[in-house]
Amino acid sequence: MYGSANYVEIVENNGYFVDKTAYIEKLEQVSNPVFLRPQRFGKSLWCRILECYYNINQQADFERLFGQTYIGRHPTPHRNTYFVVHWDFSTVDPSGTLAQTEESFNATCNFELKTIVGKNKAWFKEQVTIDVKAQASVNLKAVLGYIREYDLPPLYIIIDEYDNFA
Repeated sequence: MYGSANYVEIVENNGYFVDKTAYIEKLEQVSNPVFLRPQRFGKSLWCRILECYYNINQQADFERLFGQTYIGRHPTPHRNTYFVVHWDFSTVDPSGTLAQTEESFNATCNFELKTIVGKNKAWFKEQVTIDVKAQASVNLKAVLGYIREYDLPPLYIIIDEYDNFA
């Protein structure tokens, strides 16, 4: 289990976990946080914890995932109230041409946007279509526009492995 960045897996397998969830309260006081830490310092695990905590689709799992943690005993009003898109840029291939890297980037982003819209069909009512061949910014604008127009829960964006291109 050492080195796992999958929070759900750690909880389900009763893995060892140092509870840093009290920082979620503090994090909510900061707009647009960025975590710059060296490799192997838990950034990906932290992203997964935030995804589980804020994801509207994981309300039913809250007690199981967070019941024994600080934030489970002291939840914030933002608990499980967002659509969450988790972009993991480690899957973007930066080794080709600029055009190939851009294509890989768009595919990575569009896949996650398509997943969010698909998992939230009741909210999006099949009114938002993700064109997987389009630029990710076009699809993101469509999702955000629909969310704003119909006053849906906000979109929480998590970007992991942002330095993959360096």
